[in-house]
Amino acid sequence: MRTATAFVILGLALTAGCDSSDTGTPAAATPRPTASPSARPPEHGTESAACGVFRLNQGETLPPRAGSCLIDAVGARRVAELVVTRPTVEGDPITLQYASTIEGTVIVITDSRLDHFAGPGAGFTTQTCTGPSLRQGYLDFVTCTEPVPTAP
Repeated sequence: MRTATAFVILGLALTAGCDSSDTGTPAAATPRPTASPSARPPEHGTESAACGVFRLNQGETLPPRAGSCLIDAVGARRVAELVVTRPTVEGDPITLQYASTIEGTVIVITDSRLDHFAGPGAGFTTQTCTGPSLRQGYLDFVTCTEPVPTAP
């Protein structure tokens, strides 16, 4: 089963020095994940930074500035979002939505509904992760909770 623990790659690169021009399909052409708004952490009174929306092709990795945008937001305890859609080995799209919180954690929502090989576990899952870093073009975390099924 694919988890966001090893690959945290979603992007909304619009502010904080992040943009989607580095790689992948332009953000305007990329569909947003359809995760439920209630799955996002409530952050009243905070402004959200957009780190990018990326639709990556086989072999493409997250632009470093997009990963740094989210990592910097976590370190500063600011709210930020990053959305990444990337194909599985078989070519099915998996969308990861990352949302940093003012507590210094990252909520990761994974949408595997279009993964034909995911079996009965396909759908939305949510994890809470800490200690993000960028490794070889992928977001990685020190710890993540087990994925919990989430209603769309």
